[in-house]
Amino acid sequence: MSKLNAIEKKLLELGSGKFEKLSNAYFYKCGYSNLIPWGSKPGQDKTRTGIPDSYIPFDNGNYILIEYTTTKEGNVFGKYRDDLNKDLNKTKLGIPIGKIEEIWIFYNTELSIKQYKILQSLCESKNVILRNFGVTTIAKELRYKYPSIAKDFLGIQIDTEQITDLDDFILEASNRPFTPDFDNKFLFREKELKQLEESISKNIITVVHGKAGVGKTRLLIEACKQFIENNKKYKLRFIVDKSRDIYDDLVTYFAESDEKFLIFLDDANRQSAIDQILLLAQENPDRIKLIITVRDYAFDNTIKKINDYFEIVQPIIITEFTHSETQKLLNELSITILYSNLPSAPNSFLKVFFNKLI
Repeated sequence: MSKLNAIEKKLLELGSGKFEKLSNAYFYKCGYSNLIPWGSKPGQDKTRTGIPDSYIPFDNGNYILIEYTTTKEGNVFGKYRDDLNKDLNKTKLGIPIGKIEEIWIFYNTELSIKQYKILQSLCESKNVILRNFGVTTIAKELRYKYPSIAKDFLGIQIDTEQITDLDDFILEASNRPFTPDFDNKFLFREKELKQLEESISKNIITVVHGKAGVGKTRLLIEACKQFIENNKKYKLRFIVDKSRDIYDDLVTYFAESDEKFLIFLDDANRQSAIDQILLLAQENPDRIKLIITVRDYAFDNTIKKINDYFEIVQPIIITEFTHSETQKLLNELSITILYSNLPSAPNSFLKVFFNKLI
């Protein structure tokens, strides 16, 4: 059985509570972190009565309403016709009809064209856009874009788990020793951020290097987030080497896609598939950008490898904080180190301590 068929089969078997949790996770991954899961009970795969099932508020006071159902194929049309009539008259949220921008219907069966057109006309009569997510659409999204959801909710392993989004990268990185706390306030590095933004915008590949513990990973995450915020057509992905053959994943998620990606390789010198990744960027210069970090000890060899695919790359060097910046950082975070002279503190202590800060 193909992975796509396996996902569709599992979706058809889901109960309403778990299907709603899966759907909310999907929209969160799509960037709607402000989604309110009104119809889902926290900590349980159960639903509660309410119209709509979820909603997304916007700063302008408008909303997207979302309706989920696991109603069987013969009854899904009637279920949504009733739900839309309720949404487009008086919702339990008390939202004026003029404040509803879109209604999304999410279900694990399919609608006929005739049925969908009727529902669409019902929404259009109130100047509301209807978006349709049937089982085939959902399965393709999980198969080709969000494999972690397929694994978490359906128990289906899609890939080698080496290509992740920002949330999964931070979750995995946070479990490693001496990893920075990504919840800490980001301070200083304004000059480096500007330099990185210019480099990412102008170049296919941006190389950053510096000593271990100077804050390369945290800085680049901020730079990537800033670039994505200013370039909405790009999606941010991370490649984490787990010593598994990544070729099929690179083809599925990048080579066969028509979307644009900014790909982050942390410690590129440890990436066993570095040649495949560089070749991917070389062959897709209009869609793929790379931003990579390199440790000092591996810098020369890594740059030599990169130059096999691209013209000489001018690296961005990240240095340690100055003593003054270190003192300001500690003051900002309300942290006191009980040493009368900070530079005299043991190097091993400071390295572990500042890794958790930056």
